[in-house]
Amino acid sequence: MRICPVLALGFLLVSISDGPSLQSQEVAMERRTFQIPANFLELGVSANQSGEPGADAPYFASAKTLLLKEGIEFPAGAAVFFDPGSGKMTVQNSPKNLELIKGFVESFPKTNPQNVQVTAYVIQAPGALLRQLNATQPYAEDQAEMLHRLLAEAGKHGSGVTLLRGIQTSQQSGEPCFLDCVTDREHTYSLTLDANGFASAQNDMQRLGMSLRIDASAESDGHSLGLTLAPEFNVRVRTETSKPRTPGKTQATVQKTAFETTLTMNSGDTRLAGLWPANGDTLPGEHDISQALFVTGRLEVPKVLENDPAQLVMPQDLKTMMTHEFDLPTAMLEAFDASPGGLAKMLTTNGITLPEGSVASLNEAGRMVVKTTPEALTEVDQWTQEMINQAPATVAMTTEIIRGPNRLMRDLTDDAAITGDHEQLLQRLHAAVAQGEARCLHTAHQESRDGEKTVQQSHLSMSLLSEMTRHAHPQPNLFFQPHLTGLAIEITPKVEEDRKTLLLDFDLSYPSSPTRRWKEVLSEGESKPSFSLPRHEFDLARMRGQLVFANGRPQLIGCWQTSGDAEMLDAAFITCRVIRHPGLVDKKSVKLSANRPKAGAPTEFITQTYSMPSNFWTVMDSAALSTPPSDKSKAAVEMLQANGISLPAESQVTYHELNSRLTVKTTWEAMQMVDAMLGGCVIGSNPQRCMLTLHLIQTDRTTANKLLAQQSGRNDLREALQLLLSKKDTPQAKILATLSSCTFSGREIKMQHTQDHPVLSEVVTDENCNVGFEYEPQAIGTTFEGSLSSSPDRLTSTLDYTLIHHPAAPVPRIENIEQAPAAVPMELSDVPTEKVQSSITFMPGTSRILGMWKPIGTPDLEALDIVHMAILETAVLP
Repeated sequence: MRICPVLALGFLLVSISDGPSLQSQEVAMERRTFQIPANFLELGVSANQSGEPGADAPYFASAKTLLLKEGIEFPAGAAVFFDPGSGKMTVQNSPKNLELIKGFVESFPKTNPQNVQVTAYVIQAPGALLRQLNATQPYAEDQAEMLHRLLAEAGKHGSGVTLLRGIQTSQQSGEPCFLDCVTDREHTYSLTLDANGFASAQNDMQRLGMSLRIDASAESDGHSLGLTLAPEFNVRVRTETSKPRTPGKTQATVQKTAFETTLTMNSGDTRLAGLWPANGDTLPGEHDISQALFVTGRLEVPKVLENDPAQLVMPQDLKTMMTHEFDLPTAMLEAFDASPGGLAKMLTTNGITLPEGSVASLNEAGRMVVKTTPEALTEVDQWTQEMINQAPATVAMTTEIIRGPNRLMRDLTDDAAITGDHEQLLQRLHAAVAQGEARCLHTAHQESRDGEKTVQQSHLSMSLLSEMTRHAHPQPNLFFQPHLTGLAIEITPKVEEDRKTLLLDFDLSYPSSPTRRWKEVLSEGESKPSFSLPRHEFDLARMRGQLVFANGRPQLIGCWQTSGDAEMLDAAFITCRVIRHPGLVDKKSVKLSANRPKAGAPTEFITQTYSMPSNFWTVMDSAALSTPPSDKSKAAVEMLQANGISLPAESQVTYHELNSRLTVKTTWEAMQMVDAMLGGCVIGSNPQRCMLTLHLIQTDRTTANKLLAQQSGRNDLREALQLLLSKKDTPQAKILATLSSCTFSGREIKMQHTQDHPVLSEVVTDENCNVGFEYEPQAIGTTFEGSLSSSPDRLTSTLDYTLIHHPAAPVPRIENIEQAPAAVPMELSDVPTEKVQSSITFMPGTSRILGMWKPIGTPDLEALDIVHMAILETAVLP
């Protein structure tokens, strides 16, 4: 029979051996700190005993237990303090034992670099200067001096040196990274004319700028790396633009330079990766102009948080009593809060030794407060984290894109590249934004379940001319298609086994400057009239790759020079935080169906009645109970025993078929175990009905960041949501939309409030030269679709959803197809659209932020420092 997951979560029973007998004689003690893997306790056995640490190894409750198993003695006065957050273990022991511990620690494999940071510069300069500089150090392993001399000359009058591109990327070792800093230019790629007067022009996007693929990997020596670079440069050659395009004539408007090279270098070195003649827009009289690609590679290990969530700080005296608070699943705490010694008993039952004088209690916030020695606190902290880590996880991800002057951004990012401190870099950029030296382009937030992809978009859908045809009549037929321009983020997070790092597969793109317009002239022949067509240029920055992140710390994913402004640099950061959902909600938010057992003597018999959910037998039992048994009272006894609950003689268990209630009579001590399981099952049962309310809110960026900070430390935002809706402290907040739906778990959800708006799709001219406009309806408003289901732990629910919102009505845009002697005016539509698609886990009865983004599409929205937020409010109905 399957064991109830609630009980497995609440009681991890570990048998700890006493280990070698401790010496009674006085021994001189020394203290030493060792840097060890954060998952030290999970490795289980030393590398000296097994070639693969942790393979099929048991879980050890404490560092001391593991060291005792290795034969290391702990005489009187010896102690060990392990902080998994920073990977530091402080040991107080004899010099001899400390040397044994040193050898044991050194037997573990060293942490290999997980990320590779690559900085690349594309510089244009006189060919003679580049060749001269390269000749001074042709075989140097590090050509940083050559790069620095060129950067110092860049921009100086008469130097002829220009910094064309500067980029910095971070990527996982062994995985490719792709970066585009380009301009997509709308143009005509096909123009035909036949003898019967039929003309046809088809449009496409012409890509200009730089695209770069980087394959980087750390070598086995731990200090060198291999790089394979494949850059591609597309530049527009200066041509006469006054002459119209005609059939049968071709023009070489774009020239491409592409190559692939492989380098091996030491971490931190700079190498000249390529040198080639300049192409494209060279001025008359220019000659011998070359372009060079310099690249610097650095190995990087993400820095995990210095302290774990409990923020344990080691005192000088390891025997001094300390007090700390810990989070634990509600189902566990509720089983013991009525007993004065219940929490302490729960800890000792799970293998934690609490010295005399230790106290464990529950505070008003529902957190466990433990007062004991630092050594015992580390065991409590490790165990509580193990309990919480068994709960379902979601990953909250915040993306920030900051733009600043080239010199400021390059100095800051160069410092961060050397120190590896991306958190300090982001703080310095926040300060620059506050002082007006830099600007925050985008802030976006999204959340997803571990291993599930999340998509967020805030874009403008523009109607662009896709094809033009003309028959015998003079007016052309026009066809349009949508083109998306705006912020788009796709992220798939994966929590690593060490639980301190995450692997993100990401794809980030956004327009680096406003859309530009231009006119393209087409002619059907030398003596024929010409057409003047509206065209657009879109500057785009896009980065795709994989990267290892430290939980809770920001990571610079890339920094690049924008296509629209060579004097500015954009830096993109992503901050990831793992959020566990073990039911950490305050007591008043959960309605229990039974009163908790009152405190009494351990052997005193008491009676409790539980109102069980209708699907209780389906959820709780194994295949043997896939159909309800005839004697459910007997089956209930078997279920309790299978979950490790020993019922004393004279105990009674009765299941009432009529009202689905279970009555248990047993001792007060046994009832604690029963209540921990059945109470949790009642709380986490698959609700019959659940009310989902979606709030779309517009607020300032400061208020939104405060809410994000609150959500990072707790699993419920109901109080903050109510304050936001009441506008008590945020009068500038604006409610954009509110949708509610009452749904059953396991069913599809659709909430919609939209209105159809016509969008121009075709302009057709008939045989009589009458021009007709054809429109297609588009639903504008808010749509929320998804499916709700109960998680396997029965304490949480999962929601797969798609949210589409239009922050404004379609924006009209007048375009003219000019043909002498007349013009065809058209009213096109640009549709602002916001989309969030993800899968989350949540505790029924709580409120969560689904997403946050910067609205775009209308001048009034883009001019303000505001964001849009989607907040989901949930409630379980009786």
